[in-house]
Amino acid sequence: MSFGKSPAFTTGAPKDAKGWRIILHGNAGTGKTTLSAFAPKCAVIDCENNFQQLRVRDKAPCFTPDSWSSLMDALALTGANALPWRAQGIQSIILDSLTACERMASDYILQVAFAGDMLKFTEWGRGASQVYLQMEKLRLILEAHRNAGRNVVCISHSRDAEKSNTEGDDTKYIEVSLMKSEKTNVTKSFVNWSDAIGFVYFPSSVKDNIRKPDTSKRCIDF
Repeated sequence: MSFGKSPAFTTGAPKDAKGWRIILHGNAGTGKTTLSAFAPKCAVIDCENNFQQLRVRDKAPCFTPDSWSSLMDALALTGANALPWRAQGIQSIILDSLTACERMASDYILQVAFAGDMLKFTEWGRGASQVYLQMEKLRLILEAHRNAGRNVVCISHSRDAEKSNTEGDDTKYIEVSLMKSEKTNVTKSFVNWSDAIGFVYFPSSVKDNIRKPDTSKRCIDF
């Protein structure tokens, strides 16, 4: 895989000849959005209001949705409010971020399905189930773009996670920060869908016997 001149995007080959499905996750400020802008002829769906602050913003068209409905309309392959994917020759979609999309989906379901009643939204996981279905709709739209030959790069926040180990210490790891429960596991759905997952971070260095992140460098582990 090769995105522009960025050496970070060189890892094996996609599962088929269609577009790549990539998730980049990490803490805020580690350069996930900047790195994703190396994708060829990309368009940015900026749900975090981040991209306009970057120097790379002039390299790609950017759309900032203000609601779940406007996000889904813009991502549609066709329609009055869809972005001009073919007309502008867009080859890659940068979705910044999945975490913000999930918040938008939650706000949408809270208002549309529960009339703003948070108690009913949280009762028996009813709201979470509907948010999961909305995120599945989003994933299917992204898959349609991928089938049309476009790369899809989804940015996400990270969180610490832990897996129980009956034979020793529990395993600690870092995962994509999305809704996760037995019946509404958005994290699992998107992780299983992706071709590659990259964790973006600052390497640490020791100075005066204190380990601190070295913000002059960025690393990405796939």
